[in-house]
Amino acid sequence: MTRQEYATELRKRGYNCAQAVLAATADMHYMLDEEVLLAAGGGLGGGARQGELCGAASGAVVALGFIFPHNGDGDNYAKAVISDKTRVFMEKFKKKYGNLACSKLLEVDMSRPDGLKAAMETGAIERCAEYIAGAISILEEMLEGENS
Repeated sequence: MTRQEYATELRKRGYNCAQAVLAATADMHYMLDEEVLLAAGGGLGGGARQGELCGAASGAVVALGFIFPHNGDGDNYAKAVISDKTRVFMEKFKKKYGNLACSKLLEVDMSRPDGLKAAMETGAIERCAEYIAGAISILEEMLEGENS
């Protein structure tokens, strides 16, 4: 099963976009098990429930943090690497989809308490599968470039 297929399966089981991306990319870093990754992404869906940064994108950025960790005090090189990787990912995602904000991508105000319900009723939520797959694809492309 590909990462995209696994993420799609997680989404169908009720996990949000960030959770799906994080759990599906666990093999890229092996730092945390799936249960912890699912918990870490729990509040990031729906643009952190405010319609802001797409959950698929935020999940991918968290995954990048595990792949390129900056956790050493004064490690300016690691800090520069993760900063650059995040910037590149965000630029690629925005170029591909035209926006980074969940509400803009879904054309539903996800900051409203009924935002998720509205996204489901209008079918907008179905677009999330594309953003999840795209975020994973961008991560894979970025890592492929690292290994060549």
